[in-house]
Amino acid sequence: MTHFTKTLKYFTLVVLLAGLAIACQQSAPVASETQVSEQTTTVSESATQTEKLNISATIFPVYDIARQIVGDKGNVTLVMDPGESPHTYETTPSDMIEVSEADLILAIGNELDHWIENMVEDTSAEIVTVDANIALRPYEDEHDDHDDHDGHDDHDGHDDHDKHDDHNARNALLH
Repeated sequence: MTHFTKTLKYFTLVVLLAGLAIACQQSAPVASETQVSEQTTTVSESATQTEKLNISATIFPVYDIARQIVGDKGNVTLVMDPGESPHTYETTPSDMIEVSEADLILAIGNELDHWIENMVEDTSAEIVTVDANIALRPYEDEHDDHDDHDGHDDHDGHDDHDKHDDHNARNALLH
């Protein structure tokens, strides 16, 4: 199983479990308003209203999956604008307010969206990261098996690049 497949499997599992937890949440009835007078007791209204769960997601793919799972049983908001890079994201006051009102925050983890931890210092929101139980592979340079060539080039004109690559100037002129 490839690393991507494992990652996708765990990501889907975490999001589905979060959706299941939201869907299985029982709604508690709102307390009835009771007016007591000397002779009569009047129960004005017994309403069973459910309060929707507020969920904030750091990036669009997590937001989109959560929104589809939650449906109309909760409010899912996106912290970053679609297409914005989590590496260069800077928090805004409106984002801080939005996140502070969340009951649950869905983040990627693995230091991709580390800025979310600073945003939730003063809230009771639970942060769920989709990187739970996912071990990252260490980066390995793909060309470590080459010898140093001792200062000479013995490739004999051999070009390993894709001949259909128009970014290669020589191939672009030939084709």
